[in-house]
Amino acid sequence: MSNCKLCLADCAFSGKDMKKGTCKGYIPMTNSDRVRAMSDEKLAKAINLLAEGESVIQYCRHLPECDEDLERDTVIPLDRCEKCALHWLQQPVKEDTTC
Repeated sequence: MSNCKLCLADCAFSGKDMKKGTCKGYIPMTNSDRVRAMSDEKLAKAINLLAEGESVIQYCRHLPECDEDLERDTVIPLDRCEKCALHWLQQPVKEDTTC
């Protein structure tokens, strides 16, 4: 999967490990891009690891309002968790991520 929005055949960076800032056409892969690029087999394994608690996606941003809810023994609203998950999906992939 190419991360270059220009992706020219005669690009000087073609086939090289491009880093942000080296090429004006480079767009870093996001977590959602990475999930979409998984094979069915890899995705099935990742889902199973998550379901069994053997893997965790670190999308929670530990917002102050969530800490307040927990201190009051109140359930954190699902829409707030979804916003954190969406934020994680839109972030560039970190090299050491699992799943």
